[in-house]
Amino acid sequence: MTPEPAHQPTRPGRVLLHGGTVYSDADRFATAMLVEEGVIAWIGDATGVAPRTAGAAVLDLEGHLVTPGFADAGEPPGSPADLARAGIVARVPRLAGATFVTVDDETDDAAGHPAPPADLHGVAVVDPRALPLGTDLAAWASAGIPLALGTAPGAEPDPWDLLRHALARGLSARAAFLAHTRGAWRAGGLGSPRDGSPARLEVGAPATFVVWEETELVTQVADTGRSPWSVDARAGLPPLPRLGALDEAGWRGPAPRLTVVAGRALFVDESVTESAEPFLIADNPPTPDTPGA
Repeated sequence: MTPEPAHQPTRPGRVLLHGGTVYSDADRFATAMLVEEGVIAWIGDATGVAPRTAGAAVLDLEGHLVTPGFADAGEPPGSPADLARAGIVARVPRLAGATFVTVDDETDDAAGHPAPPADLHGVAVVDPRALPLGTDLAAWASAGIPLALGTAPGAEPDPWDLLRHALARGLSARAAFLAHTRGAWRAGGLGSPRDGSPARLEVGAPATFVVWEETELVTQVADTGRSPWSVDARAGLPPLPRLGALDEAGWRGPAPRLTVVAGRALFVDESVTESAEPFLIADNPPTPDTPGA
């Protein structure tokens, strides 16, 4: 079964987003992004944006963060609108080779950590909140197990909380983010813009993204001894919102301000309704019938 985007692409015009942080491997210092006809046409620094503004509606990000939308390869409950409000752009049906994995404290690997099932083949879809705290997901990845994050049955969809729990179980924040975007799409048979996946923000990819409220951006790993280069400024890795420790009272991940799929807004927070107008299609209201089920 092919994962479906949260809606079928429409054709809005030309929109420039600038003045924030754009999370993209294409340009790790990007502060602006140009969308044309539902596709990303350019990503870069705002200093080079002037020649590209002709005829474009402009959305001032006001310091907000833009990332690819989360995809969920688990069993997230709630309506399509609920998922869009959480920054989730698709519920991805898993292919036969992708398995939702649970483990217990009684099956340990050689290092004494809860081990994945011995008969696991293909993508392992996990909700790290449902795994024992001693699980070492970085060891799973090092053993060649492709990881995808998804909501466990009966649990609440909360992408940043999944990332926080993945960090507490050995993954870097970046690896966890990739598992909840590219990894989740891969669990459904898609993984790059070449096959229609909006898993990355890069030129030619569908303009599917989330604008998050302004928040502290950092580079985090579970163990700096294991991944020293990941937190070295010379690595140039784009930062992500700070993930709180599991015992940090009051922590929450950033809230979505705008969720867009192929150039069309699916969720617009009231704080950005006016600035998000270029992504609103009058004859196609921003409440999808399905976010990818």
